[in-house]
Amino acid sequence: CLNISNSQFVEGARLQSSDCQQATSQIFTYDENTQLLTIGGLCVGLGGRGNDAAAVSLGACAGQPNQLWRVVANGEYYRFIGMDDRCLDSANLFNVQNCVLQSTTQLWVLVEAP
Repeated sequence: CLNISNSQFVEGARLQSSDCQQATSQIFTYDENTQLLTIGGLCVGLGGRGNDAAAVSLGACAGQPNQLWRVVANGEYYRFIGMDDRCLDSANLFNVQNCVLQSTTQLWVLVEAP
């Protein structure tokens, strides 16, 4: 599951992968209207622009382009597509990469919070 390390909801905190459990550090909210992905009162955003592996981290929600995500269905899975059409990728310490249709590291399952 997508997770925030040690439940540290602070600006600059990086995303990580961990075993799925009912933890607040794994409950993200996506708002289709604002296109913001949030957790702990902060937004998930891209740290860099235009490079092939922009880091993803938490920051104050400002609705800036680096914090906007499109969620696109791909069968029973979803892709989170950010600025410059880069996909959230579980490989490479949760950076965004060029979207590759065959990449399983860019496919996500959405579940309802407990």
